[in-house]
Amino acid sequence: MSGLEDLERRVTAVEERLNMESRLRASADRDLADVTQALRAQQQSIQALAITQSQHTGTLAQHTETLAQHTETLAQHTETLARHTVILNQHTVILNEHTVRLDRLETSLTTMRQDHGAKLNLIVTMLDRLIDEPEGR
Repeated sequence: MSGLEDLERRVTAVEERLNMESRLRASADRDLADVTQALRAQQQSIQALAITQSQHTGTLAQHTETLAQHTETLAQHTETLARHTVILNQHTVILNEHTVRLDRLETSLTTMRQDHGAKLNLIVTMLDRLIDEPEGR
């Protein structure tokens, strides 16, 4: 009986070992499935990021082009403004000269009015005398 018990013990040990290995294989299969699922999720994320990055690159290229156009327009406006500033400065000088001339003309006109006013008063006075004098003179 000892050989039969030994055989039974050995068969039981082999069965336990087979059961344990079966559980380990099932666990390894689950782990492999989990890793495969995580790898798929990562791959999908990387693909989504690649698409998003491509879209952002296109948008950035458009913005870069728009910025270049705006920079060129700004440079043109700066040149135009510089030319207008020169013209404005020239007109300011001319306006100042005209202001001085106008002031002189106003002074001359005031002086002429005063002179003519005095002469006109003299003429009126002379006419009044002529009118007031007897006719025979």
